[in-house]
This record gives sequence, C-alpha cells and structure tokens, in this order.
Amino acid sequence: MRPFFCLKKTNYVKGFVTYKIVNKFLKEVSIVLKITKSKDTTKILLTRGDSAYITLTINTENGTYPLQEEDKVRVQVRDVPNTGELIFEGNIEIQNDEIIWHIIPSQTSDLEVKTYYWDAQLETANGDIFTFIPSSPFKLLDEVTMPNE
Repeated sequence: MRPFFCLKKTNYVKGFVTYKIVNKFLKEVSIVLKITKSKDTTKILLTRGDSAYITLTINTENGTYPLQEEDKVRVQVRDVPNTGELIFEGNIEIQNDEIIWHIIPSQTSDLEVKTYYWDAQLETANGDIFTFIPSSPFKLLDEVTMPNE
C-alpha cells in the first residue's frame, strides 16, 4: 500500500527547510517551511486516527549511515519520557538506508489528545545501542472529519 503522501527533508538553508512531498496524485512537489527554533526539529504533529509515513535517516560525519542487514531500528511512543507507559511501538521498514516509520490509524484513534514523547534507537548486530533521535514531543491533535460519517 502506498502512502497518500509523505514528507522527506531535502535541504536546509538559513532557517528554511525544503521538504519533498510525494503523493498519489502528483509525482513530486517541494514545499519550504520556516523553522523558528532549530534547524533539526524532531517534533511530530499528527491528527488522532490518521496514517503517517515518516522517513528517518541516520547521519554521521561521513554522510548517511549504511544500515546493515542485522541492524534493528526501534521507535517508541510513551506518555512521558523515561518511566512513562509505552503507548505504542513503531512499525519500521528499511529501504535503501532509509527508515520508514508507518503509523497506522488504530495506533492513535483511541488515544487522548495531548503531547506524548518518542525517540528512535539503532541496535547494531554487535549489541551497540545508539539513540539517534532523542526524546522529542509527539503531539496528537483533535480530528474534525470522522471516518464513516
């Protein structure tokens, strides 16, 4: 199943981030968003009950980290960092060194509208663990359009 749309960060210049949007109607469109606090924001805003395809990459000083076959990527969403209740674990697919986190509607449809927290870890084949996305806000928004109504 192809996503309705997905965003991929393609460029950052002086406070502006360029994202590539790919959807089922247009092959590719670029948009530019102004980032006010930091150039590398990891805050997620998602409407409760929506699908999302979030592309993550692991960057090193030498470029993108080449994922190994035995590497595992884990994403978790919790109600508070560290000791909070696990809300859901990410569905991860790896394609050409890109990590695609697919959030399905049932993972958020019954959750309270509020801010949760997420992070992402790489577990290498030799047992090393690297948190490449630190604890970051995951804000669940109210929905207006309801399914099947």
